[in-house]
Order: sequence, then structure tokens, then C-alpha cells
Amino acid sequence: MQQIFQCPSCRSQILQGQQFCTACGARLITSCPYCRALVNPGLRFCPNCGAALSEGMQQITPGIQELRTVGSVYASLCENCWSESPTKYVELYQNIGLLAFRLQKSVKGNLCKACIRKYFWQFTTTTFFLGWWGIISFFMTLFILPNNLIRYLSSLGLPEPR
Repeated sequence: MQQIFQCPSCRSQILQGQQFCTACGARLITSCPYCRALVNPGLRFCPNCGAALSEGMQQITPGIQELRTVGSVYASLCENCWSESPTKYVELYQNIGLLAFRLQKSVKGNLCKACIRKYFWQFTTTTFFLGWWGIISFFMTLFILPNNLIRYLSSLGLPEPR
């Protein structure tokens, strides 16, 4: 059974896990001040680290109407590091070939320039050296490397995170 909370903005009822209030549109996900995990408002303890949550909790995402523009890019939250910076939607992949099998990893979402750079170099380097070992992996690597490069180059115009 889902718990019911009150929206901190308009006091209407919301269900646990709801990201936005259906009455006023306020963002309902907050972050733990200790481990930065996402938590619902009204919880007494962080489900990730167990820390006691107090009035020090803060909303980490501005409402849609509060987004600011930086150049021609909207400043929003990076879905990886939660910094308020200009973001871009990217899909970066990693492939490791194991002759008959392959291991894959990906990151998808609106990321800031620093997170895109971090995942690009991590995933692309691993794929470049370990992605060729297997028939399927060989062909997947031929698609993954250019994909990662194109996505990375398209993000170079983003300003650095603050």
C-alpha cells in the first residue's frame, strides 16, 4: 500500500513516488543532505544511508516555470550528479566482448558536460580496448564507438557546470 503525503507547496494529497504535484506542479523529490539520494518529502530517515532527515532537506529541482536559460540552453539538473547546469540528453554505451558473450553498460539521460565527458572517456576507452573479442561484440563495437563520439562532440557546446 502506498503512503499518502501532503504537497509542501499547496498541501494537496500526493502518493509516495510521485515526482510532481498534480494540483500545483511542484517538484516533489528531495535529496538527502548526507548522501544526496533522492527521497520523498515527509520521510524521517533516508532509505539509502539511514541518516535522520530534518528540516535541512531541500528541494533539488526547480519547478518547470523556474528553469533559467543560459545562452540558448535551459539550465536544469543533471540526472547523474544533480548539479544545476545546462544539460543535454545523451545515450552512451560500453561493450566488453567475451568470445561467446558480451557485457554491456549504458548511461542515458539529461547530463551536464562534466558527466558526459566522464562517461564518454570511461565507456569509450573500455570499449576500444575490450570490445572486439567476439563476433557479436566486434560488430557492436563498430556502432558503439562512433555513437559515443558523435554524442560527445555534440555536447562540447554546453557551458561547464557551475
